[in-house]
Amino acid sequence: MRARTTWHALLAASALACGGGSGASDAGTPVDAAADVAIDAPADALPDISVDASAYPAFTPEMPKVVDNGGVILAAPKIVTVTWNDDPNQSLLDAFGDGIGQSAYWQATTSEYGVGAATSDHVHISTSLPQTMTDAALEKMIADQVDAAPGSGWPVDDASTVYVVYVPEAMELTSGNANDCNIEDGYHDEMQTQTVSHLVYAVVNEGCHDTQDVVSFTTEVASHEMVESATDPHAETDLAYAGFDEDHYAWEQWNQRQDELADACEYFAEANYESTAPFDDWLQRSWSNAGAAAGHDPCVPAPAGAYYNATPLGLDSISITLKNGSLATKGYSIGVGTKRTVQIGLYSDAPHAPWTVNVVEGDGFSTPVSHVTIAQTVTSGQNGDVLDVDITTKSTKASGVLVTVVSSASGEPTHYMPFLVATE
Repeated sequence: MRARTTWHALLAASALACGGGSGASDAGTPVDAAADVAIDAPADALPDISVDASAYPAFTPEMPKVVDNGGVILAAPKIVTVTWNDDPNQSLLDAFGDGIGQSAYWQATTSEYGVGAATSDHVHISTSLPQTMTDAALEKMIADQVDAAPGSGWPVDDASTVYVVYVPEAMELTSGNANDCNIEDGYHDEMQTQTVSHLVYAVVNEGCHDTQDVVSFTTEVASHEMVESATDPHAETDLAYAGFDEDHYAWEQWNQRQDELADACEYFAEANYESTAPFDDWLQRSWSNAGAAAGHDPCVPAPAGAYYNATPLGLDSISITLKNGSLATKGYSIGVGTKRTVQIGLYSDAPHAPWTVNVVEGDGFSTPVSHVTIAQTVTSGQNGDVLDVDITTKSTKASGVLVTVVSSASGEPTHYMPFLVATE
């Protein structure tokens, strides 16, 4: 498994696409076959909801958590910044590596998962920069240099080391005879070498920046990979924080099964932001289980202002069919040809003016194959309001029909809340 990041084009185009992630749930890729659906409540039953609209948030949101699979984390990481002397950004990247592990950003994104402050080291490669290099050749170079440490000039690997290798714009990184930017902007991984059982490393491809300036693009990707390297370092052999909890499998579908901590935030408009201290660099926000559960922005450091969203209420226990078997999760059970009214609760973590709410099939970006029809009379509200939404199923889908609540307010980021509809 390779944990990868491929989101710069998505951000530029404001469209959903594949992103970086552990691939922990790849075995759960859905197929269309008959689903075994467990029905908890009659289709026409609506719960009697009593809500205190003065409480923020008014509802407990159906937000997922990224699961602790029990693997090791790096409690005291050592970030080794590896650059070529031919890279014009070398000094900036050295400074970035020195500062990030001591920053408020690092504490906000990693401390709740047991990761502490990170120390820093540098490697400067003096050999001439090749015009092209394959992924495999780059990884062999890393392994060879670490195996030869300290005589190679690289620091000796220990259980806390992460080698962050920056590929300059002037060098084309390739995979399968194609430019690697077609596949990924960066990734983190582990490998076994002659001397190291778990060599943890990340690769950041500076040349994938498109129209964004190279430095801000590079620090965004690097921050993403550093967080995931610390919280899921042995991504091939011993998963740590990776994968959404099974009750919220809808989020696996919505997030294209990219489900490590930074992956979980990369599709949101507010994913990337400019830090002002201790360095003026762009960073990527990362998932906070604590923030999500409390009804705050799940991506930290949280942006200023009130966070608003909407959540499905009264979900059923359902079973969907995946490639490797059935999965018990949460959603709404609606028989084919049947209409069911479901309820959506609006919430914010502080007072917020009314916002627009639309419930759509799919992820809220693309037009899916139509398995349901959705009708709602009221399309706006604020904390404590409950909207009734009619969903009628037209055909079966074993893996469940993905439906997304899209909340938007003028001049603010759009927020999303996916859920599944299981059909009989």
